[in-house]
Amino acid sequence: MTHDSLIHQLATLQEGIENDLGVLDEEIAARSQERATILLQLDALHQRLDALNTESTELQSRREAMSSQRPRAETEVVMRVFAMLANSLAAFRNRLAEVSELRAQRESLLRDDPDLAAALQNYREFERDKDRVLSALPALYRSSLLQEHDRLRARVAPLIEGETHEARLLEDLVARLSVVVVGDSEQDMVHWLMPFPADTIQDASESDIASAVMRALEDLARSEEWYFAELESGAWAGYATMSALAEYTGKATLAESTRAGLEAGLQDQWPGLQVEAVEISVAAWKYGLDLPPVVEAAAGEQQTLEVVAMQDKLDEELQGGWYRRADIESWNRPLKVTSGSQWNQQARRLRTLLMRMIAGGMVGGDWVDAEQLTMGLPQSHAEALREGISRLLEAGVLRPIDGDDRVTMNPSQLEEVQNLINRDTTEFWLPIIGASTPSAVSAEAN
Repeated sequence: MTHDSLIHQLATLQEGIENDLGVLDEEIAARSQERATILLQLDALHQRLDALNTESTELQSRREAMSSQRPRAETEVVMRVFAMLANSLAAFRNRLAEVSELRAQRESLLRDDPDLAAALQNYREFERDKDRVLSALPALYRSSLLQEHDRLRARVAPLIEGETHEARLLEDLVARLSVVVVGDSEQDMVHWLMPFPADTIQDASESDIASAVMRALEDLARSEEWYFAELESGAWAGYATMSALAEYTGKATLAESTRAGLEAGLQDQWPGLQVEAVEISVAAWKYGLDLPPVVEAAAGEQQTLEVVAMQDKLDEELQGGWYRRADIESWNRPLKVTSGSQWNQQARRLRTLLMRMIAGGMVGGDWVDAEQLTMGLPQSHAEALREGISRLLEAGVLRPIDGDDRVTMNPSQLEEVQNLINRDTTEFWLPIIGASTPSAVSAEAN
C-alpha cells in the first residue's frame, strides 16, 4: 500500500486552507464595501432628513403667516367690492327714482287732461296707417288732416317723450347687491354685512334699498329653516351689519339661503337688482370689527373717479365737431314746460344748432355744409334736424349759398333767432318746430 507523503498531504491541506481563506477574504471585502456604501447613503439620508426638517419648519411658518393674514385679505376684498358697490347702487337707485318721477309726471298730465290718453291712442293709430289714410283723401283734406295731426302731436309730445326717456332709463338697468354672511357656530350667531354706510342705515327711508334688504332679512325668520328672535344692527369697518342669535337647519349653505331670501324680498320693488351672497370666516368678521370706518373715503374716491369719467364722456365731441354728447343728453331730457307752452324737443335741437352757427361766425358770410350740421348724431336726431334745417331754409332763417348744400344764417332774422335762443316760441317758430297753436308763449321751466 502506498501512502502520500507527509509533505504532499500538508501541501494539499495548506492549499485548501488558502483557497478557503481567499474566498472568505473576498466575502469580507465585499461586506466592507457594502457597509461603506451604506454608511455613505446613511450620511446622505441624514443630510436630506435635516434639509426636510428645515424646509418643513419654513413651510409651517409660511402657512401660519398666511393663515394669520387671511382675515385681513378677506376683509380687504370685501371692503374693496363694497366701496365700488356703494356707487353703482346709488346710480341704480337714482335711475329708478327718475323713472318714478317720469311716471308721476305722466299721471299728472293724464289727470290734468282726461282726454289725453285717448288723444295719444288716436295719434299712434294714425301714425301706424298714415300713408293709407292720406292716399284715400283729396289733397285739400290731406292738408287739413295733417295740420290737425300736427296739433295732436304737440299735445301728446310730453307723454311720448316721457315714455321714450323712461324706456332709455330702463334699458340694461342692472346692478349687483353683494351681502356677506358669517356663521359663528361657537356663539350660535349669524351676521350679515351690507354695502351701506352704518351711520345712515337707521335713517334710510322705507323706499330705500337698505331698508328693503333689512326687511328681507327679517322675513328669513318666517322660513322653517331659520329661527331667530330679533335682528340687531351694528357696524363692521363702517359698513352696516345685522346680527342675530340664530338657528339654521336648512340643507343649503347660509349664503345660498340668504341669497334666495333676498331675491324673494327685493325682486318686486327693485327689478334688475342681482343679488349675491358669500360667506367669510369668523376671523375676518372679528378683524373687521376692530377697523375704523373707511366707507366715506373709499366711496368718495370711487365716486370722484366716476364723476370725472362721466364728465369727460359728456364733453366728448361727436364726429363733425358741432355737437357734444352733453347736447344729446340735454335733448333727451323730459320736457318740463309751463301750461300752454309749445317748447318741444325739436326746439331744443334747433336752438343748439343756431347758437353754434352764431358762435362760429356763420351769419351772412361764412357758410357750412348742411350735411355737417347733422354729422355724428344718432339717426333719430339727425333725421329730425334735417327736417328742421329744411324748414329753416323755407322760413328764411337760413340762406343757401350756391344751392342748399351750403348754408349761412340770414342776418335779417337774428331777432327771431334770439327769441328761440330765449326759448320764446313766437308764432314765427311754431310751424318750424312742429307746433301749431298760434299763440306766442314762453317756454321752458327747466
